[in-house]
Amino acid sequence: MRNSPARISSQASDVESVPQPGGMAGAFRRAANRRVVMKAAAGVAALAASGIGVVPGVAPTLAQQADGTRARRYVPEENGVGSSEAAQGEWIIFQAEFPFWALGASWPGDVGLWPVIAVQVSRDGETWTDTIDVAAQTDDGGQPSRDGRLFTALIFTDGAQWVRYQTIDIERVPGRVEGLEFTYIDPTDGPWEADIATGSSSRLSTLAVDTIAPPPIVTRAQWGANENWRFGSSGEIWSPEYETVSHIIIHHTATANRPADVPNAIRSIYYYHAVEQGWGDIGYNYLVDHNGRIYQGRFGGQDVIGGHSYQFAVGSSGISTIGNFTSVDITEAAKSALVSICAFVGRDLDPLATADFLEAPDLPIIASHRDVNATSCPGDRLWNDLPEIRTLIAQTLDEGVLDTGLPAGIAPGDRVRVQTDDGSALNLRTTANGQISGSLANDATAWVIDGPEQLADGNWYRVDP
Repeated sequence: MRNSPARISSQASDVESVPQPGGMAGAFRRAANRRVVMKAAAGVAALAASGIGVVPGVAPTLAQQADGTRARRYVPEENGVGSSEAAQGEWIIFQAEFPFWALGASWPGDVGLWPVIAVQVSRDGETWTDTIDVAAQTDDGGQPSRDGRLFTALIFTDGAQWVRYQTIDIERVPGRVEGLEFTYIDPTDGPWEADIATGSSSRLSTLAVDTIAPPPIVTRAQWGANENWRFGSSGEIWSPEYETVSHIIIHHTATANRPADVPNAIRSIYYYHAVEQGWGDIGYNYLVDHNGRIYQGRFGGQDVIGGHSYQFAVGSSGISTIGNFTSVDITEAAKSALVSICAFVGRDLDPLATADFLEAPDLPIIASHRDVNATSCPGDRLWNDLPEIRTLIAQTLDEGVLDTGLPAGIAPGDRVRVQTDDGSALNLRTTANGQISGSLANDATAWVIDGPEQLADGNWYRVDP
């Protein structure tokens, strides 16, 4: 069924299986969501995705290129950089093979946490940016990182091609970092911010019994996620697992506050998590940018377990603001978007309450990364905003609806379960109004890939059975 597109009808096995208005035909519900059960007033059906199933991917290599995104590793030891230069604190310069928009560094775990990499970048090798210090991030806790290495946060650029760096410690004392590698990424072969600004974010048009409408969310397809990165030679690297969300954990990405292009930045984070670190996906459930846009993160839809705060990712939703808010405030647009997505994700929760969560007693329902792990995330400024954010979420929930003007519905990336009123199967069709090619049993699950395709007989969704 995965090799050819197919339409899933909403009735049993009748070739002319078009749902009648008012019937509970072809209804879907999110497999791990307690409140959203889709009712089709004019029909809900689906198209099976072509080529979206298990696709063997490519393991990270020294020179990785994956469907348009270019990335390379630069290894100083393989390029004639000796120990004396690093030990003496010299600035070491290298030129990338192509302009890059993101740069990260890593080293073996047994080196430890002492290194700080002081970095400057340049477009021409003559004019350099201010120095940016990056250190190991040990607090994301997605899948085990590649070869047990420690990775820094990404540095975003506007198309630099030169790197100048020093290896120092927290006191700025020079030192050599054994096994140091740099990874630079060009994610520009994909949707740009202007493409999203002129398009529409995903909120699909169906009726639902949920009283809280989701805010507009830029889907993985819209920001250009390469779904092949989720797969390795043995299949899916990090298969979705689910746990009912009881807490929301707020993060920041510790990157530039206003990246030159947000979809490029998110594709860089995705590549860095999924391919370079070997996780198989991005760790955050959602991301919010300075313009107030919300982006789908981890594949799998609502209640999928992310990788953002070690064991505390199980049963929480990790929502990350793009930027570094140690000494800079988030924008009002970002704050508004953060409130909206938290209200939707936590619509069954009390944002002003606390509750025991694993080893954390009386943890705020709307918590921060530093509340559960030893980290400065999400930055002092954003952490100080959390009381106000909790109050705004409560006010939004008290109003009963999110002010988006958009109805609740099924979203690409959701895992849905087939429900029919009579328990019969759903027919699988090659295209809308096409031939029946199979069926899905009642209570079977599928991934929503795209949709809706709005036809006269109702809404149709492309799914991966």
